[in-house]
Amino acid sequence: MYLVVADSTRARLLMWQASRDPVLDGSSRLVELESLINPEGRLQDREVFSNEMTNNRTTGPGPAHAYDDHRDAHRVESFRRFARYVAEHVTDHLERERSGRVVLISDKRVQHALRQAFEAELPHGMALTVINENLAAQSTTQLERALVRLGLVPAPEKGPSVEQYVPRGQPVPSSSSKRQ
Repeated sequence: MYLVVADSTRARLLMWQASRDPVLDGSSRLVELESLINPEGRLQDREVFSNEMTNNRTTGPGPAHAYDDHRDAHRVESFRRFARYVAEHVTDHLERERSGRVVLISDKRVQHALRQAFEAELPHGMALTVINENLAAQSTTQLERALVRLGLVPAPEKGPSVEQYVPRGQPVPSSSSKRQ
């Protein structure tokens, strides 16, 4: 299963796969494959547009008419291009790995463009699950917990506990002793 966690500035591509770490005992884990950055995602207006936006376009006395310099349309189109890039990138991974499921997690602001891009790019028969949550800044451990909470992956099994390090000369704490 591939997981795409996105906001307007970046998209993280993760994969749920079996771990090769002997400490984890082969349990499934979430592995971040890469992070894709939207170059215009964090830029301020003054960094994207050459002039300041004003609403005064009059040449003489009389009422001023508001105008639209299409900045919002530019931002929307910029994010649409980024969404297409993310969808194409994920599709390339899907074709190599032959995975059958993609989970898209994003907030409402960007979800529509991402969903449209994925529906246009995904091969026929690939399942797309869309979840409306803003988890882009979460660590992989926090994302794993969220996936368990959402019922997308099974809860990790409680394996044998790892021994606690005790410095030389210190008493070994017993499980029945209580801390005060």
